[in-house]
Order: sequence, then C-alpha cells, then structure tokens
Amino acid sequence: SKQWYQRRVRGEGQLKKELNEFKLGAGLIEKNFKEAIADHRSKIVKLSAEVEQKNEQLADKGEVIDSLRVECQERRENERYQRVTIDQLRKRMAEESQSYNQIVGDLRAQIDNINRREEEIADHQLIRCPICPAVFDQGMENEMTEHVNVKHLSTD
Repeated sequence: SKQWYQRRVRGEGQLKKELNEFKLGAGLIEKNFKEAIADHRSKIVKLSAEVEQKNEQLADKGEVIDSLRVECQERRENERYQRVTIDQLRKRMAEESQSYNQIVGDLRAQIDNINRREEEIADHQLIRCPICPAVFDQGMENEMTEHVNVKHLSTD
C-alpha cells in the first residue's frame, strides 16, 4: 500500500499542480476579462461622447437649416408681395398715364380753341372784354365799357 500512497500523493501533487495552473489560468482570464471590460467601458464612454457631440452638431445644423428655411420662405413671400405691388403700380401708372394723356389732349383742344378765337378776333378786328370772353366790334367801346361796369363792377 506504499505504492498506493505514493500514487495518491503523486496524484494529489499532480492535482494540486493542475489546480494551481487552472487557478493561474483562471486568474489570467479574469484579469484579461476585467481589462477588456474596462477597455470596452472607456471605448463606450468615448463613443458616447462622440455620438453626443455629433448629435449636438446635427442639432446645430438642423437649427441652421430651419432658420434658412424660414428666411427662404420670408424671401419668397416678400418677392410675391413685391410682384403684386409692382403689378398694382404698373396698373396704376397705366391708368394715370391714360388720364394724363386725356388731360393733355383736352388742354391742347382748349388751347387750339383759344388760338382759333384769337385769330377770329384779330381777323374781324374785334375787341375783347378784359375780364370775360365777351367780344365787341371795334366801334363799340362805349358798349364794352357799359358791359364792364354792369357785369363786372356793379355791386348790386
């Protein structure tokens, strides 16, 4: 039984050796696992910070895009308003131009009538009342004076 005892002691020694090797291996695995977890945690923290930063940049870009959209919309509305205003002004200018041309035409006709009347007065050697359009033959100065007194100077 000495052999059995030696085998047992050798077996126990071998078992202790294998157990120690297993414990060392398990310790190494645990150490490597903890280091890997810590490394992954730091990577997760770093990536989370990067994602947060990119989200903030996207939010900033979104705000810029939104403000540009609003600005573009305002410009479109202003351009629409300006086009309508310009069209209204063009229409009003056309109407005013037509009215102006009518007035100019009427004034030219009146001037032509006055010129024609002056020519007739000169041709017929008539004299005109200095106050109103009444005309008298050249020999009727007394009637014209009476006309001025009665029509223009009387206080009745």
